[in-house]
Amino acid sequence: MMKESIEELLTTLQILPISNPIWKKFEVTLYSNSTLQQFQSVKEIIRDNVSEGIGGLYIIAKNNKILYVGESEERIRYRLRRHMEKIFSRTDSRSDFFKLGQYQGKLTIFFMQLPSNLINQRKAIEDLLTNALEPEYKRWDFKNKMLYLEKLFGKERIINKTIAGTTNKTDKDIVYSQLISQAKNCQLCVAMKDKEAVIGYKNGNLNADIMFIAEAPGPRGADISGIPLHGDETGKNFEKLLSSINWTRSDVFITNAVLCCPTNENGKVRPPNKSEVKNCSSHLARIIDLVNPKVVVTLGKKALEALNDIEKHQLVFSNDIATFTKWNNRWLYPLYHPSPQVINTRKRTYEQQETDFKQLAHKYPIRISKGLEPINFQSKN
Repeated sequence: MMKESIEELLTTLQILPISNPIWKKFEVTLYSNSTLQQFQSVKEIIRDNVSEGIGGLYIIAKNNKILYVGESEERIRYRLRRHMEKIFSRTDSRSDFFKLGQYQGKLTIFFMQLPSNLINQRKAIEDLLTNALEPEYKRWDFKNKMLYLEKLFGKERIINKTIAGTTNKTDKDIVYSQLISQAKNCQLCVAMKDKEAVIGYKNGNLNADIMFIAEAPGPRGADISGIPLHGDETGKNFEKLLSSINWTRSDVFITNAVLCCPTNENGKVRPPNKSEVKNCSSHLARIIDLVNPKVVVTLGKKALEALNDIEKHQLVFSNDIATFTKWNNRWLYPLYHPSPQVINTRKRTYEQQETDFKQLAHKYPIRISKGLEPINFQSKN
């Protein structure tokens, strides 16, 4: 806990390129076990204190201890509501921090609107603030990332690299963190400016040889849980299919062609349109390059077609299901989406999808992982 108050610290802080920074503040109280009515009340407090369209910096604190420093181009109100969701219901890469008991209860929120000439520098200013204030989230996040790297490479190797000073910003983990931040702050799709990209460390293994790409986050699943193909019936089907070949989420990497959940003006889910798929193609291309899988498994027609914005292919969804084709220096393996709609209408039954997964699991270790070409089944049905 700091000796001076946060207000005093923010007033005297000299790192900001603003002569007289004006921070506004208000308080909310929320716990993970709060009632829905209490949660709605917190959202109303945020709405009453932060105008729509405000962009700049914000800080979440408790008992004169800074928990989190954030920024937004024009959606501080939305970002703060999302943080409250992390405490109350949402599950994603950051919610584990906010669900810790010591970071719940009576919270003080500070925010500052940046002038238009500085709004494009907000990320750099946020980094300055984060380094100066050392929020609790920064320490928690660093600890989690170290545990993640230790699990992948071994504790001794990571410790030796850190001591030797050879860890640098080319590490996958650091590059991925930057990608996460850029995707979550993306504003290219006007219809989804109030959505948050579903991407984080719960997507899977950054060193996986198998990458699954679905269409977009589901409104009752990934859009709530913050984890692709998770939390709804489609997610249950997918995890059941993985289990049928003795794989887990930690063995693969999972993402979507469109990282945000597309909805219409009434809030109902809809398929992503071509411009939204194209807008997200740069994020998807970077994810593929970073993970560098040997096999890309698309789930559904939209996901397969989305790859054309990265590198063209000649595959036709209805004709090339469960076949291996060279694409972008790796293998492409198109499958049906494991949604209840696909399975229940028998477009591709669960049993057929299980056979598709088993072919993947069979071909990968005995041929693909050894650099050999997979042999497609004679029958695709």
